[in-house]
Amino acid sequence: MWTISLSLAIPATITSLKQVLHFRFHLKDIELLKYFLGIEVARSKKGIYITQRKYTLEIIEEFGLLGARPIHLLTEQLHKLNVTTVDLLSNPTMHRRFIGQLIHLTITTPDIVYYVHILNQYMSQPGKPHLAAALFLVQYLKLSRPSDSAFQLRVFCDSDLASCLDTHRSTTEYFSILGNSLLSWKTEKQHMIPCSYVKAEYRVMASTSCEITWLRILLCDLGVYHSKPAFVFCDN
Repeated sequence: MWTISLSLAIPATITSLKQVLHFRFHLKDIELLKYFLGIEVARSKKGIYITQRKYTLEIIEEFGLLGARPIHLLTEQLHKLNVTTVDLLSNPTMHRRFIGQLIHLTITTPDIVYYVHILNQYMSQPGKPHLAAALFLVQYLKLSRPSDSAFQLRVFCDSDLASCLDTHRSTTEYFSILGNSLLSWKTEKQHMIPCSYVKAEYRVMASTSCEITWLRILLCDLGVYHSKPAFVFCDN
């Protein structure tokens, strides 16, 4: 599972905040947080780590895929999806609940955000192809992820030319990572239809550059000084 490392806050600041909240809302202090809404919290000398491993295993078990072979996600499987009126699911409520679980899972698994974004577009009339693509995603969740990496700001960006079969608009995609911690991400259809693949790529790289500038300023405001240059990875 992906882990998010956070800096430990000053104990005095935490105590002061608790007192203010308790005065207004009459809170109950349950001491150190360990598990909340499917999110596991662990503490070490390096910081705070959050993961949803138990929640992920419950999803895999619910769909009877504990013995299934882990797979690398097939992007082509998702790009062939479109609105359909044939082979509709007899019980779409179950499929919608499943997609809702995947949305909640993106809190600590940012590498599935784009795929969940695509599946979420077909919630009104889900068909068997949409369910099959969702099950592929469940098998992908069984893959192990790296837990440690250097303290380096990296941003990955890409643009899919006319990837939406219904509107023919391109999709802007990027996400930023500091070390192994997700900072921000974006998956959005571009508002204009570009005439070429190059123009679509320039748009996403311009958005990514603005995001990097904002992140460096934000990190300085938070007292996290990152003197190294940011790495931008793009498919050109």
